[in-house]
Amino acid sequence: MLLAFGLSACAEDGDDSMSELGTDSGNTAGDGDGDGDGDGDGDGDGDGDGDGDGDGDGDGLDCPVDPGFATPIAAGEPVAHMGGFTQDGSSLALCTLTERPTVIDVSAEWCGPCHSIAACMDGQGSCPDIVFTYMRNLVVGGTIEWVTLLAQDQNGGKAGLSNVQAWHDSYPTENLIVMTDENSAAENYLIEDHWPTIHVMWFDGTWFSVDSGSYVQPLVDLYNYIYGSP
Repeated sequence: MLLAFGLSACAEDGDDSMSELGTDSGNTAGDGDGDGDGDGDGDGDGDGDGDGDGDGDGDGLDCPVDPGFATPIAAGEPVAHMGGFTQDGSSLALCTLTERPTVIDVSAEWCGPCHSIAACMDGQGSCPDIVFTYMRNLVVGGTIEWVTLLAQDQNGGKAGLSNVQAWHDSYPTENLIVMTDENSAAENYLIEDHWPTIHVMWFDGTWFSVDSGSYVQPLVDLYNYIYGSP
């Protein structure tokens, strides 16, 4: 059956089976450098000294560098080049997660509902909506990705790797990634007027469903797509 929703969030100021979900990522990367010259540097000079993807940022990732960080974001738009460091200290760009649908959960240490959702996903407490129970099963089963982008610390400052590691230690959910927000994309690009803000990225590096007022709606959209209508 189709799910509906209804939850509250922090203001900015302050059945377990499923139908088959395809695994074709639909990645639209071209010749590896984005310019057709095959040199792997994205600059057209043939010297092979760049990043191998054509975005010119030197990191080897096939992502838009900066599509303007336009807000509000919309479904169907490409996901911007943004990332940070995960709980184990490795770097990650969100737009490279193209093996399965990815839930991007923008949270803060000071945000009560953010902690409630993290506890729910880790099985430590009750879930505020049934859709989170389904999402947790899909995350643990490896059907979808879940990334918690921890943007702010307890005082509203920029969260660092130590904050991310502490969050992960408190909520060590299987297969769930916690990461820093190195280029402040959460506040410049992702966050709505409430915390948490939750968006869903599709296989091809575009937004599947975006939070435009309720952080539950993108999860409901993903659930309804996977499980289908009655």
